[in-house]
Amino acid sequence: MKIILPIINDNQIDLENDYNDDEIYNRKIIDQDVFNKVIKNNFKISFDNCYIKNISFSDFENLYFDAIDCIFLNCDLSNLDLSSKSFHRCIIDNCKLVGTDLSNSSIIDVKIINSTLRYSNYNKANIKNVILDDNDFYESSFSNIKFGPISLSKNNFTRCEFIDTKLDKIDFSSSNIDGIVVSISDLKGMIVNYEQAVELTSLLGIKIKKD
Repeated sequence: MKIILPIINDNQIDLENDYNDDEIYNRKIIDQDVFNKVIKNNFKISFDNCYIKNISFSDFENLYFDAIDCIFLNCDLSNLDLSSKSFHRCIIDNCKLVGTDLSNSSIIDVKIINSTLRYSNYNKANIKNVILDDNDFYESSFSNIKFGPISLSKNNFTRCEFIDTKLDKIDFSSSNIDGIVVSISDLKGMIVNYEQAVELTSLLGIKIKKD
């Protein structure tokens, strides 16, 4: 599946001069100390056209931000409240979003790879044109979502909740879905492998007798 990838400006601009009260734009952010200096006491900010690397956002518990045309690499966004925020045209690579609240958020044209997102919350999020590749979503919640186009590969969805979320035409066959919680009516059209299909029959109260 193709998504619109972030557009990153290669211009080298002094970070401390390339921001205003609520936005950082057109910049590669690399140094944690510089990032801390820029944020200061401003906990509501937008990132536009940025390469964000090796940053621990979890040091700012009250930080709220939107991101457009950004790449996050080796960042820690754990336990942040990012509800009702936007991630558009972003790549999230080898990051931690453990316990992060993304409920009611807008996640469009986003690729998430090799990341740990355990216990994260996506309830009522707008998720479309998204690629999820080799991530750990253990015990995360995906309830009340109307998925747009989404591509899954080798993700861990063990014990995740998919309540009131239609899974029609979504291919889980290469992912781990052990112990997922899902409404029976939402299973229609879900794509799974043989072993997963056998596991899901338990939701229907069906017992398979071995020869």
